[in-house]
Amino acid sequence: MFVNFSSHPSADWCSKQIEEAQKYGEIIDVAFPDITPEINEQQIEEMADRYASEIIKMKPDAVMCQGEYSLTFGVALRLMLANIKVLCACTERCAICTHDESDTKIESLFSFVKFRNYSIKGVNTYE
Repeated sequence: MFVNFSSHPSADWCSKQIEEAQKYGEIIDVAFPDITPEINEQQIEEMADRYASEIIKMKPDAVMCQGEYSLTFGVALRLMLANIKVLCACTERCAICTHDESDTKIESLFSFVKFRNYSIKGVNTYE
């Protein structure tokens, strides 16, 4: 099983990303929560515990973990300590930037290339 823990539902992925994820089995989406700046570190820790525990119980073969940085780090570390492969999507980004007197507008196109392992030497034992 491949768990998609992000705010990008797998139904919206390109066929290449779906094919790569399916190499690990069925894709299951776990929606990444909205994290506002008002959320403190203790709340992030509690959320990381809760989401990691939920995902660990699913016994996935791999998890794509992407979202707000502090929660992503907390969940990814907990999953790696549970010997679960944690991945991120690697993309090529093409951006067009336009400016006017008061605003900058950036339009981006992301093209999926591959999944990359999160890696912390001595923590990842699945490799």
